[in-house]
Amino acid sequence: MHPEHQNKTSDFFERKASEQSRQVVFFDKHTNLNKTLLKASFEMALLIAKAKKSFTIGENLVLPAAIKICEIVHGDKIADALRSIPVSNDTIKRRIDYMGDYMKSQLLIQIKNSDTFAIQLDESTDLTNNAQLMVFVRYQYNLEINEDLLFCETLSETTKGIDIFKKVNDFFIINELDWTKCVGVCTDGAAAMTGRISGFKAEVMKVSPDIRFVHCIIHREHLTFRKIGCELNSIMNDVVSMVNFVKTRALNSRLFKILCEDMGSNHNTLLFHTDVRWLSRGKVLKRVIELSDEFRIFLRDIKPDLSALLSNEKWMCLTSYLADFFDKVNELNLSLQEQLIEIREDSTLETEFNEKELTEFWLRRQQEYPVISKAALLILIPFASTYLCETAFSQLQIIKNKHRSCISQQSLESNLRISVSNITPDINMLCENMQAQPSH
Repeated sequence: MHPEHQNKTSDFFERKASEQSRQVVFFDKHTNLNKTLLKASFEMALLIAKAKKSFTIGENLVLPAAIKICEIVHGDKIADALRSIPVSNDTIKRRIDYMGDYMKSQLLIQIKNSDTFAIQLDESTDLTNNAQLMVFVRYQYNLEINEDLLFCETLSETTKGIDIFKKVNDFFIINELDWTKCVGVCTDGAAAMTGRISGFKAEVMKVSPDIRFVHCIIHREHLTFRKIGCELNSIMNDVVSMVNFVKTRALNSRLFKILCEDMGSNHNTLLFHTDVRWLSRGKVLKRVIELSDEFRIFLRDIKPDLSALLSNEKWMCLTSYLADFFDKVNELNLSLQEQLIEIREDSTLETEFNEKELTEFWLRRQQEYPVISKAALLILIPFASTYLCETAFSQLQIIKNKHRSCISQQSLESNLRISVSNITPDINMLCENMQAQPSH
């Protein structure tokens, strides 16, 4: 095959064989080093996502700090090895997206292996005024009840019931989830969710009429307000009109703030009312009562009809009544939230609950008593509140802040999933599926 080497001595061929062996050893070491650096890159990306920090913190702070520490503790040689870890902004983003996709795929596999599942969903706006639809799922897996983020996606146009249903239904179709396995849906009671004609509930009942809808125990305020009467409802609408007139106009907001400061008020801003955030009514009413004099003066020339209401004794009495009423409702809501948080964070209670958990009892008896176990789990699996959605929205606001307002929806969901999910990404497997590339 190589006639030019036919007259070479045996020493020549032994030397070539030795060179070849050294190249193989070098290649193996280089490959192993690349895999180690890749794993380190994934581990750093995972920590960054869990901490809800910017992608750039890896190359701007974490890696430089690690190198400096290694230089001091172990010397330059080990520190130099760290410099090859790929941690650029784009690299960390890709790692997080990759882990998020993996965790999502594992979640879908587990849900499909579950006999039944339930969802809770809520909608809210983010920093850039995009409507974000949050959906959590509760399902059976390995004789346990698991809860996890199903998806977080934007509602691009309107936030009507049909839009929410289309988004959820499309997700179910694309990922081959069966509506007939869904036994419960928990919502906050907003009209878009529970409307009988065009709400999300109405659309779901068309495809799966046996689904049990649950009104979130933390949002029972909505049920109360529906029965509050036309006169009090009208007053609430008047208050919202007043607040929106000031808050939705930048100039009005600045002028009202100056007026409050000149009058020595305890507050100089108003609070927005929103049906999604369950504490808003009580806080809005209370702030309007506290700033009623400032409001009356500010609106006197530009909105005399609204200003006159603030001088009407009956209107003010009814507004004060509403403020006190919703203040009590808010106290109840907050106490429920605090109890939920306390129970989740109390390790002693958690241990006791795990030892005596009702769902585990029935999950372990599905083979022995299938009929009664199924009946029990149909009651136990649906969510009782939208607490997970509320908590996740708080996490979302930290991730998508004013410094990261342009983060893509995929990266936002991946970051959020890593922050709230109980599924751990298999980094070793992810590394095996990728070509290791050192930083240059």
